[in-house]
Amino acid sequence: MYFQKKMENRDHAGAYKNRGVRGTEQARRRRQDNALQLRKEKREDNFAKRRNLQVNESFEDDNGNTPVKNEVLNDVTNTNRTNTPSKQLAPLPEIVNGIMAGMQMLQTSNVTPTGLSSLKHYVQQCRKMLSRERKPPIDSIIDAGLVPHLSALLTLDCLDFIPKDPETTGLVFEILFEAAWALTNICSGSPKQTKTVSDAGAIPQFVRLLTLEKYINVVEQAAWALGNIAGDGPELRDKVLEAGVIQPLIKLLGMPCANVQFLQNTTWTLSNLCRNKSPATDLKYVEQMLPMLVKLLDHSDRQVKTDACWAMSYLTDGANERIQVVLNHNALPALVKLLATSKEISVLTPVLRSTGNIVTGTDAQTQMVIDSGALKCFKALLKHDKTSIQKEAAWTLSNITAGTSSQIQAFIDEGLVDPLMDCLNHGDFKTQKEAVWCVTNYTSGGTSEQVKLLCQSGAIVSLCNMLNCKEDRTIQIILDGIQNILIHAEKLGMLEQAVTAIEECNGLDKIEELQQSANDAIYKIAYKLIDSYFNEEEEGENVDGVIENAVGKDGTFEFNNGTDSNNQFNF
Repeated sequence: MYFQKKMENRDHAGAYKNRGVRGTEQARRRRQDNALQLRKEKREDNFAKRRNLQVNESFEDDNGNTPVKNEVLNDVTNTNRTNTPSKQLAPLPEIVNGIMAGMQMLQTSNVTPTGLSSLKHYVQQCRKMLSRERKPPIDSIIDAGLVPHLSALLTLDCLDFIPKDPETTGLVFEILFEAAWALTNICSGSPKQTKTVSDAGAIPQFVRLLTLEKYINVVEQAAWALGNIAGDGPELRDKVLEAGVIQPLIKLLGMPCANVQFLQNTTWTLSNLCRNKSPATDLKYVEQMLPMLVKLLDHSDRQVKTDACWAMSYLTDGANERIQVVLNHNALPALVKLLATSKEISVLTPVLRSTGNIVTGTDAQTQMVIDSGALKCFKALLKHDKTSIQKEAAWTLSNITAGTSSQIQAFIDEGLVDPLMDCLNHGDFKTQKEAVWCVTNYTSGGTSEQVKLLCQSGAIVSLCNMLNCKEDRTIQIILDGIQNILIHAEKLGMLEQAVTAIEECNGLDKIEELQQSANDAIYKIAYKLIDSYFNEEEEGENVDGVIENAVGKDGTFEFNNGTDSNNQFNF
């Protein structure tokens, strides 16, 4: 103890074996596997940790002469501000000696305003050193042994031998604030650096500080520090949760007097408590957080909504039971409302991710999204100016087309086939990949008549054009889709027309080339397609004896499948 008195304290092979007959669970595993890479991509709109930089102060860098940029207190992006005249910070050895002297004063219980003022000065100097934008000396502070002292100072208000007069109390909470700020910035560093703060016992003290609502600056700094610690990974996140952070944090978010900046920081901390997997946040904590998170989705501030939406994306990124917990708390209507109305990319991205995560669940959970009217938003989303939104929208729809034929029909009824084909034909490559998944899932789970409709929008030519891509996994998905189309064409008595369409857009040449692929799976798929559908010995045969083929302009074919002599497919 520092002080005298003790402080209280697809699988594709399987798909081919079934010749396009897809089990629901298999499709779900396939679409979740595809989502994994998408979820691992760096999200430029969201940060796991934030460092609290200087506000309206400047200081010299390590060379003693270059002023650095300052930052708004709760922002995560640097902004240029007018620098006040530079002030030279005390050297680290002097800061260490000053803090150590203050700790010795506390251990002897000989506390004076002068001693507290000196301690405040050196803790503040330490904080300013850690608030540098470039190369903050976090390791130097740690190596100097200051982290345990800074952590101990978080309990300064608990010492009953410190006078309670206004001047002394003011100094105590100023020291608390500076120590919390310094530790916040240490926690913004590497996992190893963050662990030093946890090992010093700071987590339960930060949670205690959340209850000191009279000192809102201290409360906010404590919430920020806990957000950084929780954002480090599942182990420290769980330590923060086990320390009892949720109830005081939720109480703070419900305070009528809380300003926007305070709500932004506190919501971000709540979001980090939902973050990370392996393991994911325990559902007993999720149940406690969800009512407030759903409420925050309707907040007027963009940043508050953004972090609440990211929290939802973390909570829906997992097993079906986790998705169901979110749905049980009536989060879907609020998400769909934002999906329909939000113009800010920072909000729209996590909302779309959350919606997409939900439709990776069961068919019943996917149906809830469809019944909510969410599909009405997707025509605009597929045409969005931001390619990342197009990609996320196509990914979400690929999870819907991996559902039942009735869910695919809802996709069709909403007029999404043509916008999807536009993404497949003209989107950037990431969007095209998601569109390929959407089309292939559609061909796998849809009825023959639904696949026929897709082909009328040019699916065969579009898929064949994509065979030029250099990504093996995407090529396999495309070949899967082509095979599914051929299976349905055969069922409709239109196999010869489909084969001809593939040949005329040079698809056959590309498939033949893929028989030379170094990827064994691609070689096998290509070989099987050629052997099953393009065997020269069978060329010219009419499978059922009823197909009449007339090749028109622009790849339009007129078929007679025995029922309607006027059927037309545009392959």
